[in-house]
Amino acid sequence: MLLRFAASAGAGRSDPLLHAELAELEEGLGLTQEAQENARRAHGLQRSNQRVAMALARTIELGGGDDAAAKALLAKAAAGPTKRFVMR
Repeated sequence: MLLRFAASAGAGRSDPLLHAELAELEEGLGLTQEAQENARRAHGLQRSNQRVAMALARTIELGGGDDAAAKALLAKAAAGPTKRFVMR
């Protein structure tokens, strides 16, 4: 998988959005443990990011983990500002 390579090479190792995206992809493929590892790595790199918090919350829920932690992360993601870049 190209994303997996990118997340392990060079600047990709410290890119929280890349790890969050990889976690979402792995989640969709049923790779729960790998998804949770990448979501946790993304959260460790940038705790204030909504997408990162949402990715970690979903992997915790799907992995049957701490429901309170998942709910807290979902609330954090819902409360935070949304930052989107628009190309014109």
